[in-house]
Amino acid sequence: MHDTNLRVIIADDTFDDLQIMVTALEYHAIEVHAVNNARECIALTSEVMPHVVITDLAMPELDGWAVLNAVRSTPAIAHTRVVAVTAYHSAKLAEQVISGGFDGYFPKPIDPLDFVQQLWHIVNA
Repeated sequence: MHDTNLRVIIADDTFDDLQIMVTALEYHAIEVHAVNNARECIALTSEVMPHVVITDLAMPELDGWAVLNAVRSTPAIAHTRVVAVTAYHSAKLAEQVISGGFDGYFPKPIDPLDFVQQLWHIVNA
């Protein structure tokens, strides 16, 4: 389908949502690193040097906005695509997410096929 040298980190505190995204990406031979909180995600970015970070917006302690800020403020990974996912979908939130600096936005529940196709569009934009 595409070049499978893509490295992705996913941070989501909801196990089922995390598993759906991981399974969809791994099916397409994409290297996936999954964590269940923002703090681990931020720590992993310097080690993995991902092409994309996918983060739930609403997580305990630190949220997806903290992940975005950490990525953008780290010169070595500031260019990394950061994508938000959330169960609290609205048109207004989608607009805020994109205008706030995220490269993409997915409302939950994730449609696995659409998710992978749209992610490739974001990566190749």
